[in-house]
Amino acid sequence: MDEARMMKARDSGNKPASFEDTILCLVASTSMSLNEVYDLPLRKFIKLLQRVDAKLHYEIYMGAAMSGMVEFKDKKILRHWMSDLEKENKNDDVLLGFDEINNKIATKT
Repeated sequence: MDEARMMKARDSGNKPASFEDTILCLVASTSMSLNEVYDLPLRKFIKLLQRVDAKLHYEIYMGAAMSGMVEFKDKKILRHWMSDLEKENKNDDVLLGFDEINNKIATKT
């Protein structure tokens, strides 16, 4: 699944950040020092990074919604940043349906 995510990112032109860059992003987004981030267990590092990202997106989307200039069709996008971040199916972003696979095969032949 991780390899599929990397392929999907590569195909969309978004190269994933290196682990070092990800650490620096967390430092830049929080008041933590590099040493504090280095001392985090990997699981806490990942969860903290997810929370920072969720908070940033929540603030952007809520600001846009409150301005009245934007209305979101999918109201789930306005989910509070402190709510559960687990996806129902963690692999939905890389799984393809039968029709999608057929279309990809058809366009390559």
